[in-house]
Amino acid sequence: GDAIEHIGQLHWITLGISVVSIIIIQGLKRISKAIPTALIVVLFGTLAVIGFDLDQQGVAVIGKVPEGLPPFAWPDLSADRILNIWPIAVTICIISFIESVAIAKTMGRQQSSPRIDPNQELIALGITKIGGAFFQAFPTSGSFSRSAIHVESGAKTGISSLISALIIVLTLLFFTEWFYYLPKAVLAAIIISAVINLVDYKEARHLWTADRRDFWTMLTTFVATLLLGIQNGVLMGVLLSLAIMVYRNSRPHIAVLGQLPNSRRYRSISRFSNAQQHEEVLIVRFDAQLYFGNADYFRDEIERLVAREGRALQLFILDASSIHDIDTTGAEALGEVIEILQGRNIRFFISGVVGPARDALSRHGLMQVIGERNQFIQIHDAVEYYHTAADAADSSWTPDALQTNEPKKKNRK
Repeated sequence: GDAIEHIGQLHWITLGISVVSIIIIQGLKRISKAIPTALIVVLFGTLAVIGFDLDQQGVAVIGKVPEGLPPFAWPDLSADRILNIWPIAVTICIISFIESVAIAKTMGRQQSSPRIDPNQELIALGITKIGGAFFQAFPTSGSFSRSAIHVESGAKTGISSLISALIIVLTLLFFTEWFYYLPKAVLAAIIISAVINLVDYKEARHLWTADRRDFWTMLTTFVATLLLGIQNGVLMGVLLSLAIMVYRNSRPHIAVLGQLPNSRRYRSISRFSNAQQHEEVLIVRFDAQLYFGNADYFRDEIERLVAREGRALQLFILDASSIHDIDTTGAEALGEVIEILQGRNIRFFISGVVGPARDALSRHGLMQVIGERNQFIQIHDAVEYYHTAADAADSSWTPDALQTNEPKKKNRK
């Protein structure tokens, strides 16, 4: 964003230094990756500034670097201080953690590294932030540019960071004056050369083909990072991902099921052309948890499907095998559905309810509303019960097909 805003203030000598540095780095890499390209352009850039007095012609240089290490000091832990800074501190911690994990995963994919452990990253960031507090350090986090340079330099383990830290300490103690004439354009060229190789065009093409929503999330994050910085860019990506997730959960997939010929299996009639619906029976599968975010959608969609079937409908079966949790609002919506069906003289069966959802139904008193003999393990059991035993005066129907909420046992699913 700053580059576009100040395009009219372009300094051609600085641009030339940066472009030449990038060309040298990329050219030497093609010859051999073992060549210390960054060190070479730093050396030649510094010599060029000294030899041609480029710092007097507007080329920005590092300038004087303060010598020595920051002194040890006990941080201010007073109550007033903590109350004043804790909102900012929490925000910085969250953003730095998200940024660091995102960078680690990006680098891991590029290098085919083992899976990143976010908990380990969080512990490491916490320890470094606590340690840095005793030396007036900035809050620590992962750096995309520094990480990219490490990867481009051939770093494979965390030892590279320790070596870098040691070199920085030695430089701050003894060699700061050597960097006075180092042009900032050379540093920018080193970062650009390292980062540009991490842009994954293949992944973008894959997302465009596989999932457009993920593609637009990636593009939004990319553009926001360019315009607003990496912290705000990552935050934008996270917020957009959360918004998409909430939207998906608020309008989950609902399938009308039919029986596959000569089998006990039931599949979506929109995906299996040979799936046959039973007369007077509507079977619906709800593919999400039933909670406050989609409870209204659940009730409205079922009411719409029931109305579409008309007066011929006698039985509604809810396949709850994909409902892994039910909250209070979801339970109320299910109760309303049962009332709507009862008002139309339509029987209600439920099948495949998993343990946690059965616990929720029991807590909300819906077990009694549904009825013990209206709960089944499999859809086919419910259909057979309706056709052969629903009106039986005795209780000869096998209880093996029924599903009730028995007392919890260890390892029970």
